[in-house]
This record gives sequence, structure tokens and C-alpha cells, in this order.
Amino acid sequence: MSDATLHPVGATTPSSAPAVDDRPARSLRRRLRAPLLTSLVVQIVLVLGDRMPSVDAMSYFETGRNWVDGKGYTRQGSPELHFPPVAPLGFGILEKLLGSDIFALRAWNLLWGLAAVLLLTAIGWYLSCDDDVVVATAWFATLVPGVITLSIKGASGSELPAACFLLASALVVLWALDRGRGPLGLRRYGAVAGAGALTGLAYLTRPESLMPGGAIGLFVLILAWRSSDHGPKLAARRALAAGAAFGVTTALLMAPYLAYMHGNTGSWSLTSKTKDASIDAWRAVAEDNRLERDQILYAIQPDGV
Repeated sequence: MSDATLHPVGATTPSSAPAVDDRPARSLRRRLRAPLLTSLVVQIVLVLGDRMPSVDAMSYFETGRNWVDGKGYTRQGSPELHFPPVAPLGFGILEKLLGSDIFALRAWNLLWGLAAVLLLTAIGWYLSCDDDVVVATAWFATLVPGVITLSIKGASGSELPAACFLLASALVVLWALDRGRGPLGLRRYGAVAGAGALTGLAYLTRPESLMPGGAIGLFVLILAWRSSDHGPKLAARRALAAGAAFGVTTALLMAPYLAYMHGNTGSWSLTSKTKDASIDAWRAVAEDNRLERDQILYAIQPDGV
């Protein structure tokens, strides 16, 4: 009797290891092609519709150009005190590379829009491990207007990157503090520190990101506490260590900008945006008189000192 008769095609012999069935992974990849391709097409159409930067985006470009050209982090001859650096520097660098502010704006929005869809899809996969949920998340991220469409067509250019930094931070925390991965080690504490750095970058993109970033920090404490099965003392130590890793790297990213703000305004503040709730300051903004606005907010002299 032949070997073929003894061992039909597809059967395993006693000496061979069983093959790993990767059909579910291939099936999920195939099902994700449609929403991700749709997202790419939709976002290309949206960004090609950009004909002129928004008012805030024009300010980003001016500040970014000055920085790229070696004039410092300035706008209209004075230190830039309203917008944090990530968006202005990103706009300035892209404009330098692409040679056009419109091309830079389109590339920026497309990059962060695609990143947002991918991050939301990854979080959906990690939380559910259910193919249907993952595919639905990809479709919702693509088609719900408030996620991508509004962020590209009705925003300034800093909303999407701030959201992406926060989503990436949350995803890293979920991975690092997953109880199924066993005891916490240096590698996973390092990942938590990386999540803190991502939250710091979100702050440097939009200061409002500190509130959701604080929520992520709270979840770091909760998940680290729950990761221990060896009593409350060890759980508390792990929670404190993870919280410190997250908080310290967040603070390290924030510190240079806070020092810059203090050096130019004489006060410690997480953002100058709260000070813009001033009728006189907004009138100066409407009249395109930024020096007068800064004089109102920061008591800066007419010579900029």
C-alpha cells in the first residue's frame, strides 16, 4: 500500500507538526481592504478640496516658516505665544519639503486622517478580538462625518494629530498593561513611558489634550493595579511605578514649552488660550493687530520686550 493511501492529502503524519491555520487572519485582512481603500479614496477627495488654509493654519504656516528660516518661533515679529509647536513646525517643514503651502496642508491632513482610521481600527481589534467589530470600526472611522470629514474640512490642522497621539497613547497602554501578558517588566514599563510621551506630544499639539490625556493616566493606574494578583501592596507599587513612568515622560515633553511660555510672559500657564477670553484682545485679532493683542494679554511693550 502506498504512502498516499496511508496518509491522505491534508493529514498530518506522526512525525510532522500540525500546520498553523492562518485563514482567520487572511479573512480579516481581506475584509479590511474595502473600508481602508474607501478611507484612502474619501480622504484624498477631501484633501484635494482644500483650496486655502484656514485662519489658524495660515498662522501655523507663518510661524513654521519663521522657524525653518532661522527666525525663531515667532509670528509677526513677536514670539508665538498662542499656538504650541507641533502643528506650526510640521507645517513649516512640510512646506519646505514640498514647496507649496497647499500641498503641505493636503499631505498633513491625509497623513493624520489615515493614521486616525488605522489607530481606531487597531483599538477596536485589541478591545474586541472580533472580526466583525474590527471591520465595523474601520467603516465607522471612515464614514462617520465627525471623525475624518469634519476634522479635515472644518478644523485648523491640529485636531487630527492631537487625536492620533492620544489614540496611540491609549493603544500602547492597553498593550503594555494587558493582564494576559504576565507580570509587568521593564519593557512594559518602558511602553507606558512611551504612552506618556505620546500624551505630551498631544499637549504640544493642542493643550486641550491634557484632559483626555489625564483620563489615560488614570486608566494606567487602574490597569496596573489590576495586573497584580499578589495582594494590594504589590498592586499599589506597580500602579505607582506605571503612573510615574507615564507622568514623568509627559512632564518632560511639556517642560520646554512651559519654560518658553514663562520666559516670554513671566507667568506659569499651561496655555495662553484661556487668556484670549478678552473683548479687547479679540478686537485686536480681528483687526490683525497682533502686537496690540499681546500687549493686552501679556503687558508687552510696543518694542516687543
